Amino acid sequence: MSVERVSEYAELEPEEATGAMMRGGAQAVGHNWPTAGAISFERLAMRYRPGLPLVLKVGWCTLTPVLPAPASSAWCLVCAQ
Repeated sequence: MSVERVSEYAELEPEEATGAMMRGGAQAVGHNWPTAGAISFERLAMRYRPGLPLVLKVGWCTLTPVLPAPASSAWCLVCAQ
């Protein structure tokens, strides 16, 4: 399954060709853009779709960025019962 997904991604049009990227390249964020942050959940439960059993059930969960904002695209997930 993962090999098929990689093949699909390899065949995607570049973002520049789709118009998805902003003209003129990346734009600087404003002075009021947050410099730190996290996303927290309490009593988090997830399933792949309705009717299927839960695949994740935790008491709390926190996502924190690995790098300072706005550069971070990697997040650290910490969960506990």
